[in-house]
Amino acid sequence: MGEVRRVAIYVAVIYLGVFMTRKLSEPHHNVYDLQYQSEGPDWFSVYRQDKHQYTKLWLRYHPPIGAHVSRAGRQFRVSKALAKSIAASFRTTFLLNNDTVGSYVFLTALTDDHYEECFDAVAGIQTLFPRNRIVIYDLGLSNEVIKRIRRWCGVTYRVFNYTAYPPHVKVLKKYSWKPLILQEVAKDFGAFLWFDASTRFSTGDLRPVHQRALANGGIGFVKYAPHSNFATTYRKTYEFITTDEGRQKRVQAVSSGVVLYYNTDTMFRNVLWWWLLCALDPYCTAPIPWRPCDFKLYDRYSEYAACHRYDQSVVNLLVSNLYGYDNERYTAPLNISFVRQPTSVYKLRMC
Repeated sequence: MGEVRRVAIYVAVIYLGVFMTRKLSEPHHNVYDLQYQSEGPDWFSVYRQDKHQYTKLWLRYHPPIGAHVSRAGRQFRVSKALAKSIAASFRTTFLLNNDTVGSYVFLTALTDDHYEECFDAVAGIQTLFPRNRIVIYDLGLSNEVIKRIRRWCGVTYRVFNYTAYPPHVKVLKKYSWKPLILQEVAKDFGAFLWFDASTRFSTGDLRPVHQRALANGGIGFVKYAPHSNFATTYRKTYEFITTDEGRQKRVQAVSSGVVLYYNTDTMFRNVLWWWLLCALDPYCTAPIPWRPCDFKLYDRYSEYAACHRYDQSVVNLLVSNLYGYDNERYTAPLNISFVRQPTSVYKLRMC
């Protein structure tokens, strides 16, 4: 009996050694490193015919090298048909350089309760950035408000199609609709500057954030938040967007109220694709109901504030992972404020 046991242990050790050797010799695939194998703009075509590869690489987040995390996230629970349809619709990526850096639309989305709040934001853009178009998405506006918006100069009005996405997207306070709108506009216009209705522009000089986006491959934020992203992110989201939680406690979060985004290859692979997949999975983007953050904390960085910031939490994870937790690489603070009530600094232009 003892001889049989010794033989069994010997065989098990040999098997384990062979298994570990094979695993260690396998190449480590990372979305940050991947070179798309297809020619031409439709670079997802190589994976459409390979279900295993598609699921392994494109429905699970693989953190980039700068994240110092090798563990992939949980598979997003999304319709594969919808994910493939979205991926296939991105035929080109934005060529960002000094000549194209100013070529973007301003973008926001409204409900009736934020309609008057947005007057000065839109009027400020009309005044300070007269060459840039404004795209406004309707999240549930009344007919009277729609008629008024259609009269604003330089504005393109669009209705957000909730029926194209899962039911949880209709719950506005889960903010799943925001990354989905961003991907629609990125696809159609190539670049955008998202602004919340409460945004107030005091300058037409956005060169600092332009330069930041040129340097990092296509994204720029203009405001820091007074806390870490760890403080305002529910732990369930980390299962999908893997990160180094210790480093998240040390990096200051950025506000997603104003975001300049260019749909370059780097941005789509590392930010937008995962941001929209997370938005399609309610367990990733909205793991808990909305509630105000409890900032009666001794430390707004290393303590959790018992809340979740939805799209802002997710994009902070993605960009901090991508840029090695160095928020200066994607932030250029500007004199832009947020005022959650109607103001009248600028005059709306009607056409």
